[in-house]
Amino acid sequence: MMEMKREPLVVNSVRDHRGLFSYLTCLLALLEKYGEKGVPVYVDWSGAGNYRETARGTNVFEYFFDQPMVRAARDHHDVIEDTEGRDILPDFFNRKIYSFDPEVRAKASRLLRKYIRVSPAILAKVEAFASRAFSNQVLGVHVRSTDQYFGGHLHGQVLPLDAYLDQIDRAVHSGGYTRIFAASDDGNVIEFLRDNYRNVVTYDSVRSHNGKALHLDAATAGYRIGEEVLVESLILSQCQFFIASPSNVSSMATFWNPDLPFVSALAGIVRFPSTF
Repeated sequence: MMEMKREPLVVNSVRDHRGLFSYLTCLLALLEKYGEKGVPVYVDWSGAGNYRETARGTNVFEYFFDQPMVRAARDHHDVIEDTEGRDILPDFFNRKIYSFDPEVRAKASRLLRKYIRVSPAILAKVEAFASRAFSNQVLGVHVRSTDQYFGGHLHGQVLPLDAYLDQIDRAVHSGGYTRIFAASDDGNVIEFLRDNYRNVVTYDSVRSHNGKALHLDAATAGYRIGEEVLVESLILSQCQFFIASPSNVSSMATFWNPDLPFVSALAGIVRFPSTF
């Protein structure tokens, strides 16, 4: 186990192709482990090649966020891989992943407020959209498709759209919502929701139409998809009620706003385990 000390610690992303919020969730777990004990953390996401664009620099983290604790790190500083955060995620989530546990939401929200500062340019896009497209009561819906397979559960299938529609219908019938803000990585889902519900608004995002995850498809990977999913999660956090998918995107929306009322699309799926 690494001895706790106050010299900067570099959190280096491994060269894999995870989603943006997988990186960020792992970072929150490491900030709790090290930053909360006084170890200055410098984040280096140079390995997040699915979002990297040379013109923007090598450190993908700084495309979207300010450094949480120190602005620079020298080569001799201690370095850990951010996969260490993935290894401790079960404890970070109290072994209740995608259960949206109130204690986890409160903890993650506190860490976000303390350490994670979203780029002002991105926040401006969130506010511009909300002021233009939102009304008094907005129902937020996030449908995760493409590569969301629950680690082999539900027989390896994507959560059926009907699970979301049941929750949308209940919310709409309860009355009071003047618009639906729909977010999804699947363009076909967005088209279905627009065709079957009134007053559906969406952010102008790249979406998959071939079943491939955007961050795993060379044709769509890059800065834009990272910015767009970040913007969408922040918009979802501003809705009056939220229908959440079992995904890091939905989890993050409830972390940005720990008081956000929500229901999980998994509410009627009894076979899905809520623990690690």
